[in-house]
Amino acid sequence: MLCMENLDFVELYKKAWESHDTSILEIIFDSNVIYQEKPDHLIKGLNALKKYWIENSNKQKDVTFTPINTIYHDNNILIEWEASFYHTKKRKVALLQGFMWLNIDNNKICKLKEWFSISFKA
Repeated sequence: MLCMENLDFVELYKKAWESHDTSILEIIFDSNVIYQEKPDHLIKGLNALKKYWIENSNKQKDVTFTPINTIYHDNNILIEWEASFYHTKKRKVALLQGFMWLNIDNNKICKLKEWFSISFKA
């Protein structure tokens, strides 16, 4: 069962992505987290996740993350979301729509699966 502190996961994730603050990752993710951004892109462990986020921070500027719908069930959180950022390498704005499934254990995200579509505008 989710406790009240778990209800902050969505807001903390938003803050982490928008600010590229990897210290927040330590608060919300288990050290052995499995983070699946795409079917063929699996990140294992908090250190690997931090490295991935740092790499993304170099190409993602002005990130906005907006949760649209959030469902809490047992130790799971399902989030429908939208996001945008300026992609510095492509020099275009990226628009994303997706879903994120979080599994919570011991008040940390132990597994995250994400599905999203992305488009670019000049």
